[in-house]
Amino acid sequence: MKTERLKGQALIIGLLFVVVVSTIVLALISRGLKDVKISTESQKELRSFSAAEAGLEKVLNNPQTFLTQGETQLSVDNINVNIVTEKAQWDKDVVFTFPDGLVQDEVRQFFLAQYDDSNRALDESNYYNAGSIDVLWGRVKADSSPADNQPGIEVTFYYKDNGDSGKIKSKRYAFDAQGRGNFSTDVSTVGDTTYLTTFGNKRFAYRATVDFDLTDDQIPLFLRVRFLFNGRVHHPVGFALPTDKTGEYYYPTQGYKITSQAGGEIVNSSVQRLEAFKSFPILPAVFDYALYSGTSLEID
Repeated sequence: MKTERLKGQALIIGLLFVVVVSTIVLALISRGLKDVKISTESQKELRSFSAAEAGLEKVLNNPQTFLTQGETQLSVDNINVNIVTEKAQWDKDVVFTFPDGLVQDEVRQFFLAQYDDSNRALDESNYYNAGSIDVLWGRVKADSSPADNQPGIEVTFYYKDNGDSGKIKSKRYAFDAQGRGNFSTDVSTVGDTTYLTTFGNKRFAYRATVDFDLTDDQIPLFLRVRFLFNGRVHHPVGFALPTDKTGEYYYPTQGYKITSQAGGEIVNSSVQRLEAFKSFPILPAVFDYALYSGTSLEID
């Protein structure tokens, strides 16, 4: 009887051992399958991202071919990529902004007269006619306060004076909330306001108004904004209709907004979507220091 009882205990222990080992093995197999699935999904998402990026680069490298087509289907590494190009619009309810930020001494150009793609020149019959424009800039913290390394801005405004033989002239403005460099401190803090922009909802730290002060014979051409004092820290910049303006105005487009999308059902992964901005041709940075003009140039 004792021998049979020992045999029964050995059987139970053996079964428990088998159950424990089986559980461990199944857990390891399950984890391995999960890791393989995660790795596979990551690889699919990476392929989709790479395809979307390649499609975007193809458009940027061949602007004359793709930018005016509206929607284009491409195949990259056997993945279908859908690319949509549209004019970068803004109006009284939408702040125009760039998708990237600026570091110190970087410049962004904003068109006040409409650029004509066909003639590759500014159309002086269609221009922003509100008489002033607001510039928004600077990152904010989670509590809506200005982030560190805030820039000051230098704004150069170019216009054509038809009352003075069509000369190209410029005016300069400078704003800084801290008054560095004797810049104007006529700046509003707007960090608690969320703005609808050409690239989603954004917040800015500061807002200032640039008054053109033009006569009827003078036509605004473009603005160039330079960041100062912020070192290598990126900050956004945007342009908007001043809040005190009412009525209808002309809002020139600034270039092309490009959206490249790949993934989803195509490779059974999440959709990978990239956005980029292609500006109309602008002046190179050197022209902020030495500007060539086909006519006389004067600086106010």
